[in-house]
Formats: sequence, structure tokens, C-alpha cells
Amino acid sequence: MKIVFDHQIFDLQQYGGISRYFVRLAEHLHSLGHSTKIAAPLHINGYLRQAATPHSGVRLPGFPPRAAPLLQAVNRAMLRAHPASFEHFDVVHETYYTDRPAYRGRRAVVATVFDMIHERMPSSFHPRDATTQRKRSAIGRADHLIAISQSTKHDLCELFEVTPDKVSVVHLGFDVLPAAGLVISTPTGRPFLLYVGQRQGYKNFHGLLRAIGAAPDLRSTHDVLAFGGPPLNRAERLAAIDAGLRSDGLHFMSGDDAVLSACYRSAVALIYPSLYEGFGLPPLEAMTCECPVISSNTSSMPEVIGEAAEYFDPSDTDSILHAIRAVVSDRLRQRQLVHAGLQRLKRFSWHKCAKETAAAYQLALAHQ
Repeated sequence: MKIVFDHQIFDLQQYGGISRYFVRLAEHLHSLGHSTKIAAPLHINGYLRQAATPHSGVRLPGFPPRAAPLLQAVNRAMLRAHPASFEHFDVVHETYYTDRPAYRGRRAVVATVFDMIHERMPSSFHPRDATTQRKRSAIGRADHLIAISQSTKHDLCELFEVTPDKVSVVHLGFDVLPAAGLVISTPTGRPFLLYVGQRQGYKNFHGLLRAIGAAPDLRSTHDVLAFGGPPLNRAERLAAIDAGLRSDGLHFMSGDDAVLSACYRSAVALIYPSLYEGFGLPPLEAMTCECPVISSNTSSMPEVIGEAAEYFDPSDTDSILHAIRAVVSDRLRQRQLVHAGLQRLKRFSWHKCAKETAAAYQLALAHQ
């Protein structure tokens, strides 16, 4: 098959899980013998620099992400002016949600649905956020859909009344993080619990802070290290103190995969308190680094993590505390979780993701 991926996510993300997914998917489809191309004439994405798959385009590293709508409009115009970007391909895989696709003419169209967070938790987003509108447009246009978990498929079919046979569940793969020689420590030198990713709304970062702040034993012996996302702002630091954390108990770090790997390897455990996830890659990353996982028991998390986590109810402070204490105070439990994580990883790979995605493309071609 000949597959082309459109420009959308590469206009929006310099780095991020969705753009990494599409680059890895294109690479592994290519290794399976399919012809793949990423059509992003202008983009801001860093993963494309090393992508082992054909792509055309110029990276604009200084282009502000907030101006993405302008970049998307320019790319759309450029691609429509050169229809050859799409006309020789069997399948167009849209990389995010849009109501104005760049391609013209009839092709088999596939879209990936990553989650239904905007629909399940609209209060976490700006009232004028148009993601749901664009998502409905992309779903209605697609010949076939991919959901990245059974949980996401269930929510998609329920909330958008999509027929189940239009949706294939294809789990994501994961990247093995480098075995970094770094050892990460906080300025206090205390052991730390690791949080990875964005911290807004449904991510429940404040719920984690409230739980640890409510436990004198934990807040006096362990720090919290937040990796990734924007630097901690004043409001977050004040919220941590209001929750009961020590003024020197919350820290921030960012960096490349080597630094992230070192954080996982140096942490007592990864805490994953999200209220909702379509899939959730940080627990798998932690498993590759032999870091115990303590996770919410909602949405896709049990489906993805299986027995390789100590679970808690993210809306219940006592439940969060019980799970954290069950791991940080028990070396045997830590070893059990690490072993279970290494076993769990065998269920996921980009190669498997690519094979199952190719099968979904065949379904799209059959429904044209």
C-alpha cells in the first residue's frame, strides 16, 4: 500500500506523543514494505529531522506554536496547489482533527481517535475550544477509524454514535528510553516521586499534591519531581504549599529522553494520577526504565498497564495515599511491580502497531 500522512500534528507539536506516534508508525509501515510519506511542507516538529521515512518539508524551529492556525492554512494552500502530494497514494491518514483537509479527490481516509477527553471533561478546556467540532468532522469523513484503546473505542461509539465495526483498536507502541548514566536528585537530596507530562485539569496533578500534602510521613521524607510541560508557575507552587507540601518539596525538570530516562531510573516510583487517558505512555516508559508504577484505575489505564501497577481511585485522597505507601515502604512490592512491568511491555511494540494499522487501512479501502 501507499500511505500518506498529512501535515496537521507536525504544525502543532515540536515534540509530543501524537507526533512521535505518527513518525514511528510511518517508519515501521515502511519497514513492512509499504510506501509511506509525510506531507508537511512547513512544520515545527523535531522528530521529523531523524525520521527514517520519506518526508518533504522545512522545519521552522522558531515558529511559535500559538500561531499554528496560520501555519496550517499555509500548508493547506501549498498542498492543494500541488495535488500530486496525495494523488498517487491509496490511503490518507489524517494526523489530527480538522474540518478543512488539505487533500482533494477520493482516497481512502483514516483518522486516529486518541481520546474523548474533550467530550468527557469539557470543563477542563476553554469554552471556545473547537476540538469536538473538528473531531466530528474528521470522524464523519473517514472511511475507517483507529482507536488507541478499547476504552477510547467505547467512549467514541457511545458519545458520537459511531458503529463499532467502523473502529479498529490498535494499541500504541513505545520507545525504549536510553540507559542514561545520569543520576537525578533533588536539591534536598530526599527520595522523590516522579510525575511526567502536562499538569492541567484532568491530569489531576493538584490531586496528587493534596494527597502527599495530607500525609506528614510522606511530605517529610519524599519530594515530588514534575518532569515536562511548562515550568512550574507561582500558582502551582502556592497550591503545593496550601496543600501541605514543604516549601522545598516540589521541583521541576525538563530535557531530552536521556534526562527523562534518568528521572525514571532515579525515582522511587512514577505517580500517574490522571482522571482520564486515551492510552497513557508514561507508565510504559517507566517500565522500560524499571521504575515502579502507581496509577489511577480509570479509563484506559488498567487496560494498558494490566497487573504492573499499584492502583488508586484518583478522586479519593485516602486511596492515593494508600497506594503510594504500599509501594514506597515495601521493597518487595517495588521489585514485583518492576518485574510485572517488564513482562507487560511484551504486549506492545511499534511493529505490532504498524501491522494492525495496515489491517485497518485494508478495511478503509474495502469501504470506499
